Order: sequence, then C-alpha cells, then structure tokens
Amino acid sequence: MENRLGLPEWLVEAVDKTRGEYDSGKSDYSITSLLQPAMVQELKRIHNPPEDVTDQLQAFIGTSCHNQIEWALKGNPRYIVEERLYHTFHIPEAPGDKKEFIVSSQLDLYDKQEKTLWDHKFSKLFSFTGGGKKEHEQQLAYQCYLLKKAGYEVDSVQISGFGLDWAKTQVGLKADYPKSLFCRTPYPQWVDEDVEEFIKSRILDMEYAKLGQIRVCTKEERWARPDQFKVKRKGRKTALRVLYSRQEAEEYIANLPKPDGKEYIEVVEGEDIRCVHFCNVREHCNFYKEKYGG
Repeated sequence: MENRLGLPEWLVEAVDKTRGEYDSGKSDYSITSLLQPAMVQELKRIHNPPEDVTDQLQAFIGTSCHNQIEWALKGNPRYIVEERLYHTFHIPEAPGDKKEFIVSSQLDLYDKQEKTLWDHKFSKLFSFTGGGKKEHEQQLAYQCYLLKKAGYEVDSVQISGFGLDWAKTQVGLKADYPKSLFCRTPYPQWVDEDVEEFIKSRILDMEYAKLGQIRVCTKEERWARPDQFKVKRKGRKTALRVLYSRQEAEEYIANLPKPDGKEYIEVVEGEDIRCVHFCNVREHCNFYKEKYGG
C-alpha cells in the first residue's frame, strides 16, 4: 500500500491489516463486486493498480465501526450480525463452460423482532438524503432476497447511515437537515424476479468482460454530471436560470418577459465524477483517455 502523503506508519499498518480481513467466502461474486462497473473490475484484475492509504480511510472507519457493532450485538439472539449468505444462480446463456455462479452477501444486521434488515454505511450526508442511492437499494434488494430464501420474513429494509460530514451547527438552518449524525433511509423491497434478472445481468457483464468484451461504463456508473447552460445577464452575479441544453437556454431567453439584450449563455462542461476523481484504473481506460487525454 502506498503512502503518498506520508501519513503515520501505525495508521498505514492498521488500514492495510483491516483491508486484509475482507473475505467473500466460497463465492464466485459478492454483491459488492457485482455493483462495481464490469470495466473497472476487469481493468483492476488485469493491471492490479496500487492503492494509497488515503483512498482507504473512509472504508477503514466503516470497517472499524462494523466490528464494534458486531462485538456489541453478536451475543444477542434478537439479531443476526455480520453473517454471510449465499445463493447459486444457473445461467445457461453465460459464455464458456461455467453455467452456475454463487453470489454472496454479508448481512450487517437483521432484527428478528422487528423483521428489519439494516446495512451500515459511512459516508457524506447526501448518500442518505434526497431518496438515497441506487446502489444501496440494489444491495439491500439482494440481501433481502437472501434472507427470504433462508426462511426469514422481512418487513423493512433500511440503510443505517452515519453522515461523516454532519455538523451540529447546521441543524435547524435547513428544514431537511438531519438532527443527528445517524440517518435511516428506507428502501422498497424488490420482487424476486427483478432481483434475479438484475443479478444475472451483472454476472453476464462480468463474464463477458473476462473474455475481452468489455462495455464502456454507463453515464450512471461514471456518475456523470451533465453540461450546464447558465442563462446570465451582464452586471448580475447569479444566473437567471440553469438549464441542461443550449436549446432550452435559448428558448428561455427568447421567452423572457422583459429582456434587455444583456443576456448570454455560459456553458459549464459536465464531468464524469467517478472517472476523474475516484477511478484508479483510468489510465488504462480508452474512454477516459479519449475524453480527457489521460
């Protein structure tokens, strides 16, 4: 593990050992790996890029808290804590000879009394507000599927979110600002057929990628931020309106009730957030090199 910023050696060692604790069990895929873009997974497998300790600190905090919750609740029969479950999917259309794939997921916490599935996340508040994140919903959907296959009833699935950027001084300033660092975000349950279709499609993506048939990450997977067309007026600092196409911006100006001829359009180019700021195999990605010249 690299240490480009010269963090203390004790921290580097602790983070590195904590990373080594992860074990997906006897499975072909974990749900966590299936939620990663197939291109990213395959490029990592091929190039094995180095990782820096700074990129692992948030995961280190999360793992440490997971361990503490497990220690506190493991002996309570009311809960299932940090237990890995498995299911085998038969996919006749998979390329190659292998047609059966074991997919696992480790449950953070299932409350038998309330019949509630919880998954702990440690991130910025935006991950838990405004409806949450799609990948959180997908992960919970599969974990709920596994629990039901194991004979448990599930009435509710929720993310137990710990907002790392929460600030007490912001409480009350915004109506929707959480009153606590802890946030609960409920998600809908999926029907079994939708879960199975999703898992099989992700497995096929991964299996074809291993054969060199790698699709480019979708806009959603790249966390793409679209171009913005800001309608501005000379002498005014803020935009009159922010739109997402030049046509919309031009139509907005044309329909202004009192235009003064000082309006103009400022274009702010969008960005693929994951590619530019988070992907550690971007230098091997043709899409990235063509778009950003890396």
